[in-house]
Amino acid sequence: MPPLKFLTLNTCTSISGLTNKRLPSLVSAGGLLFGPPLLIFLTTCTYLYQSSRPPFPFPNLPHDPPAPILNTVKLALSFYLPLSVLVGFMLGVHGGRLLGLLQHLRSGNPFDYKAERLRETVSHCKDYDVVMVQEIYKGYPFILDPDYPNLLHTEMKKVGFQHAAFAAPPQFPSVCMGTGLLILSKHPILSHSTLSFENQFLLESFGVNRGAMHARIQVPDQEEPLDVFTCHLSPSMREALMKDWPEALLAMGDRTRAGQFAEMKSFVERQRSSSTSMCVVGGDFNANIKHLEGGGVEEGIAYPAVKKAMVDGLGFEDAGWRVTYGYVPKDKVLTNPNHPDWCQVTEDLVFVDPATTSILEFDNVPLLASKAGRKAGYTHLSDHQGLGITVEPVRKRKGKASASSPRSRSRSRGPRKK
Repeated sequence: MPPLKFLTLNTCTSISGLTNKRLPSLVSAGGLLFGPPLLIFLTTCTYLYQSSRPPFPFPNLPHDPPAPILNTVKLALSFYLPLSVLVGFMLGVHGGRLLGLLQHLRSGNPFDYKAERLRETVSHCKDYDVVMVQEIYKGYPFILDPDYPNLLHTEMKKVGFQHAAFAAPPQFPSVCMGTGLLILSKHPILSHSTLSFENQFLLESFGVNRGAMHARIQVPDQEEPLDVFTCHLSPSMREALMKDWPEALLAMGDRTRAGQFAEMKSFVERQRSSSTSMCVVGGDFNANIKHLEGGGVEEGIAYPAVKKAMVDGLGFEDAGWRVTYGYVPKDKVLTNPNHPDWCQVTEDLVFVDPATTSILEFDNVPLLASKAGRKAGYTHLSDHQGLGITVEPVRKRKGKASASSPRSRSRSRGPRKK
């Protein structure tokens, strides 16, 4: 069997109307399209009903006269206001989509070139056997959705990727996007499954499913199928947009992330064909390993949860730490280059089972736009870089130096600073 080549990449492709660069502001403002109007509607209806209510039907019994304003205020504060906040929170993503479309129509400024970037991404994938994709979303209502996962698969068929494992539809509590995962293969996919984590962070749970995906792939000259997993987990809220928020929310984020990794570990153990099958896991772990200007690496507080599940729990080997987020020169279409916390980090990782799978080559894959793309207005195909890895069965390397040796592994990671 010839070596197998894998690519994991985050395409930064949200649903129509949303752009990654302005996602938080669009979603926050989008909630205002639903919450306040609902509050005004319910309050107005209640006041009109209270004002027109007929006299009490039993005049001989003591009763209080109708108090429409007081009754309306009581209902608005005790029930209508919380309900409106919840509805606005749940539907903020849909409101953000609408606001994004309206801004586009008003200003004429282009979106973030989703379809164009996906079509151009194919040229970076053609030499691989299996591609693991994150952040390629499809969302409710499907009749209005451009179906970017299918668009990418259609384009990838042109370079030999005839087989695809699509993610399951969005699962509650999400009322919009699913996991955004996709596995494409040049070899037959025997079966696949999607896991939407039970542990979802409250502030993103109504808009998106965090989860994992598995595909069982039949490769040439192998009796056992190949097990491929991809995933997209919540970031550490202590190192993300909420790092200055109340401790209660940060602790909730910690518990959610720990729960997701526990589910990820169980999912791999449950879905894997056997302990002797080749196994590759690649995805966006939101590891947030910082690459310092002097050449060192700062592990930070997000990676230990990854290590606990994937290395300590499953016994898998971390292929290495490469820059996968933060381009130089900076991308200006998909991210905010002036963000005060901008730096080059490792968000995406690849793991293999060292008992069955040997690493031959591993490196990041910059996703830079072509000359035509730059002329159109975008310089990068994603805000992430891809990770490419070449593997083969362990038995073919018996007696040789393994890619998992300490010397090779330290070379792939570089110095660490905690």
